[in-house]
Amino acid sequence: MSFRINYNSSAVTAHRNANRADAMMNLSVGRLSSGLKFSRVADDPATVLTSDALRTRLQTLGAANSNVQNTISMTKLGEQALGEVSDLLKSARTLSVGAGNSAVLSTTQLQGMQDEFRGILDSIDRISQRTQFGDRRLFDGTAGSTATVQNASVIDSVWFTGITSNLTMRSSMITLTQTVQALKKTITGDVPQTTAATVMPAGTIFLNGMAFSTDGVTDTLSTLAMKINNVADQNGVTAAVVPSGGGFSLDLVATEYGSRHEVTLQDSGGLISTTPGGTVTPGSDARAVVQVDTTAGVQNIDFIAAQGGSDDGLLLSDINGNLIKLNGPGNDLAIGGLPTHIADLTIGSSVWAQTGDGAYDASLLQFANTKSDQIGLGAVPGKTLRDIDLTTSGGPAEAMQIIDLALQEINRLRGDLGSAAKNFLEPTASNIAVNSDAMTSRNSLMMDTDMALEMTEYSKQQIISQAAMSMLGQANNDASQVLNLLRS
Repeated sequence: MSFRINYNSSAVTAHRNANRADAMMNLSVGRLSSGLKFSRVADDPATVLTSDALRTRLQTLGAANSNVQNTISMTKLGEQALGEVSDLLKSARTLSVGAGNSAVLSTTQLQGMQDEFRGILDSIDRISQRTQFGDRRLFDGTAGSTATVQNASVIDSVWFTGITSNLTMRSSMITLTQTVQALKKTITGDVPQTTAATVMPAGTIFLNGMAFSTDGVTDTLSTLAMKINNVADQNGVTAAVVPSGGGFSLDLVATEYGSRHEVTLQDSGGLISTTPGGTVTPGSDARAVVQVDTTAGVQNIDFIAAQGGSDDGLLLSDINGNLIKLNGPGNDLAIGGLPTHIADLTIGSSVWAQTGDGAYDASLLQFANTKSDQIGLGAVPGKTLRDIDLTTSGGPAEAMQIIDLALQEINRLRGDLGSAAKNFLEPTASNIAVNSDAMTSRNSLMMDTDMALEMTEYSKQQIISQAAMSMLGQANNDASQVLNLLRS
């Protein structure tokens, strides 16, 4: 054994170990009291900075999730409002059907129906003007798009949502180039009469299920045509006397353009045709290319016959439900000719929803103008629901035509909002929640203290500290034995 008095290496070692144990105990106390592995960047710069980036994303995802939930609430509000408008339109149509039975209604009753009809339109306008989410009005035209007809000689109406080919539109003029002309279905008769005034044989034909007869005494080709034309509004077929084979025959033509407008003939007696069903020329639907300005630049958009409740071959639609109603002269445009300026589009203040934490994670929602004078345009040329008078002879029929198109537009808007909520917003909210959970879990693994493990470490360091202090005392006591050596 050696004894030194200038340097007590045993005491120094014990002191160093005691200091280390004390530092580790303080670190464990900090972790146990805060629940975090690291309390400062210096503890582990890479991990702490990575955790900070994760916390930033978690905060922004929380804000994005709040945005999505608010947007879902807005679409629900819009869908419910449109549901009320749809119900009101259905009531207006029921009223129009009732008013059409003028044979049993008095003038007072008809006027009462007209007053009720006006009240329904007032309710539609109130919903359109007052439906708002926060300070945002949804259906008064300020949050959507408005298309104004500029060439009434070509189109009867135009209705745009502000999105086409899934691209956001800009305020601009709309031009149209027709590529396919619409045709009316035609049945050509091939049993000629000497003249249009020649008395025809007695017989019966059925057009779209409606019977038309000749008496064989006074009825001629002209009178048969007149019988058919007198009920063309109900039957959907007109008749025309045309030259044929040195005489005259009867052609039957659908009242509307398009492939879905039926004309059926049953002529088993050969009154006007040698074949029971006649010689048929099918109807066809118009097609056009429409040029509009979008956020991706000017686009050429294909418009084809609208689906979903309309048989009109002149009513054209794109994949996003935008509508253009050609008229007769418009259908006669030169196929493949120069683009024709038909309308101007004005985009209102856009409704953008920030649905993610990225700079480009924003989606555009469009809300159309649903006031009573802005829906169903073009169903009856030059008239809106506000122009309808149920007390007149043609008023109920015009009301039904406009309401049918208006219902189609409203239902399309409802479908768009419902689809946005179900197929985009709700999955987005779910995806944000999944991402947030994953990042929270990852951040927890990096930063959160394992309390059981840390308590074990604390106890270990506490024992080491106590042992080190005991050994420090023993080392100091060993050095004092030098004094005993000096006394001897």
